[in-house]
Amino acid sequence: MIAEQKKYSIKFDVSHGFNPKVLTINRSDTVIWNNDENQRPRMVLVSKGSLFKNRLMEYSEKYPYQFNQSGSYIFVLAEYPSLNEYPNATNEIIVK
Repeated sequence: MIAEQKKYSIKFDVSHGFNPKVLTINRSDTVIWNNDENQRPRMVLVSKGSLFKNRLMEYSEKYPYQFNQSGSYIFVLAEYPSLNEYPNATNEIIVK
């Protein structure tokens, strides 16, 4: 039996980081990151495992990504254009 594909929403801003910070999903599920940061015009979503290129995100922009391999993946928020990472803005996706 094949599990139904699910979509999960993760919100982020610099003050609170990612919500939720850790998310466990199944292969073929999609995560949608939502930029809730209204104090900074642009932020960069960085995949530490190089799943995708650094993603420049404007306020209220959404970015979906479908996970097709099991593993643990780390994402961080970084300043634009310096790519300095924000402390406490780390997200972990665990794919079963």
